[in-house]
Amino acid sequence: MLHKTFHPEKFMAEMLGAINKNDPRHLSFTRPLMDKEGEVFKTFPWDRIGDPSIVESLHMRNHELEKLPPRIKEFTNLVWLDLADNPLLELPEEFGEVRNLRFLRLSDTAMMDLTSMYGFEKTGNQCQYKGVHGITDLPETFAQLKKLLYLRMEGARLESIPPCIFNLNRLDYLDLGFNLIKEVPEEIGKLNRLTYLKLSRNNFTRLPNSIGRLKKLRRLRLDNLDLEYLPESIGSLSNLEMLEICYGQLGEVPSSIQNLKNLKHLYLYKTKISDIDMNVLKVMLPDTEIHMDFEKDWGISKEEDNSSE
Repeated sequence: MLHKTFHPEKFMAEMLGAINKNDPRHLSFTRPLMDKEGEVFKTFPWDRIGDPSIVESLHMRNHELEKLPPRIKEFTNLVWLDLADNPLLELPEEFGEVRNLRFLRLSDTAMMDLTSMYGFEKTGNQCQYKGVHGITDLPETFAQLKKLLYLRMEGARLESIPPCIFNLNRLDYLDLGFNLIKEVPEEIGKLNRLTYLKLSRNNFTRLPNSIGRLKKLRRLRLDNLDLEYLPESIGSLSNLEMLEICYGQLGEVPSSIQNLKNLKHLYLYKTKISDIDMNVLKVMLPDTEIHMDFEKDWGISKEEDNSSE
């Protein structure tokens, strides 16, 4: 049984030590991404699971699951669930009954066009998808997962942020990158325990002022977006250490950014910020390393970069 006080580091150490050692509490059926010969599950492998009520971690990446069965509610002690790289279409209402869940990965459930994913300079910042797969919404019962700390839903074909997410007030880590999200609502400010937020590569063009309520945020990723400006409230993120706004339309940064005294790294590769404004930023943020040159940061010469095209 799990202790009343949950210690993430202790749990993860135990989980990593138990995987692939026939421990019925920690099950891994993950298939390597390039594995073309291994067993592929199209339905949930109940015959391999045993007693679901004792399972604490379940890893099932890279299979062909399109749906989860209502019996998912039988995982009453499940803490970690990884279903990345499955062509899931939806989650059942019963998913909300897996109430001990702390870590959930639902990444890459949509089939993304790789040209769109990596060729942003040629295709623009909007993601392109093939087929019909992807989790476009979440059931209302998802809001019952009150213990959830970590949620990854990048590459899921979301067009909006499901409202139930804003009720998960213990969330520490949220990744909604590589989706089709058209708007970030004011409710994002309810997630005031977040330390990591990724909204990169979506379709929205502005951030709400409520983003400034995320006082514990340490890393904010806003790459590959058509944002032209940031709200003044960005200067309220007093614990922010890393801000990434590369490959977009950003043309100016609010003066309030000088209030980010803990900011260690500011990434501004290929934005529309002028050289003059860049120099002003350096004055406003004397203790921040401002990254403007990708080739320089990664040690790539102009000749090497051109030869790879």
